[in-house]
Amino acid sequence: MPTFFSASVRLLTFLAVPPVFYLASIPVLEGLEGGNALDIALHAYSLLPLVVLAGLSLFPLTLLEVAAASIAVAVVTLAGMVMGPGASMPEIVKSLWLVALLIGVSGLSCMGQLGYMVTLVAQASHDPLTGAFTRRSGCETLDLHFQIASRANQPLTVTFADIDHFKRINDTFGHETGDKVLCMAAAALKDCLRQSDQLVRWGGEEFLMILPNSEADGFRQILGRIRASGIGKTPDTLPVTVSIGVAERRLDRCESWQALIDKADRRMYAAKSEGRNRCRIGDKTVLFDGKESSIISTVHRI
Repeated sequence: MPTFFSASVRLLTFLAVPPVFYLASIPVLEGLEGGNALDIALHAYSLLPLVVLAGLSLFPLTLLEVAAASIAVAVVTLAGMVMGPGASMPEIVKSLWLVALLIGVSGLSCMGQLGYMVTLVAQASHDPLTGAFTRRSGCETLDLHFQIASRANQPLTVTFADIDHFKRINDTFGHETGDKVLCMAAAALKDCLRQSDQLVRWGGEEFLMILPNSEADGFRQILGRIRASGIGKTPDTLPVTVSIGVAERRLDRCESWQALIDKADRRMYAAKSEGRNRCRIGDKTVLFDGKESSIISTVHRI
């Protein structure tokens, strides 16, 4: 798979071919004789480096990248005019003025395309309802975090959160209210996370939380924030609750991110089977009782 560096090298090579060819051909063209027709052709040929500036507008580049490429083209244009026959200051100034205009137009076009692509990527990677990451982008992110954590032997915690009795909310108040509950829950969970953490809408009313460089016990702080702020209420003022399963890469000896998700998923279902509105961390269950959290030891480890 091409890297950013290899893509940059290929783009620079593509952009460098016309100017280099232009400079290399100047000595050859100087020796030709053909009257006015040849002079017109040579003058048109001298505009070849400017084609590169016009071609920049086809690519989504940053302002810095456009400036670097434009300065190189401007230098080539100036060198070509100095090396060519009949160079005069008015001609040089006119050419550099044209170069400046093309730099401005190309820069605006490149940044516009880049902004449009960034918007498209953001829309494709985020769930349109809740604003959380989509399942596909979540898998890609988790795969990257797992590789980094494995190489550096760092902790990586993943949690599954499932809204309790969500079908009852949809059946009782309608799907529009259910969507509002999902949005409130996603916003509340996101507010409880660190900036480095990520919230993924895994499917339906299930949310995945990715906590890089975090031990499983470190999730207790997030649990405290969830307990303190809640994740929303239904139209009949009942609190919306969640069942959560927690897994950590080193503690649970997971060899892949899929195994990590599976462990968290099974613990989430264990929390539901134990009565909902609680969190399963390893062999312990943390209850949300509205006032304080209590820990209940369980017999087996999931």
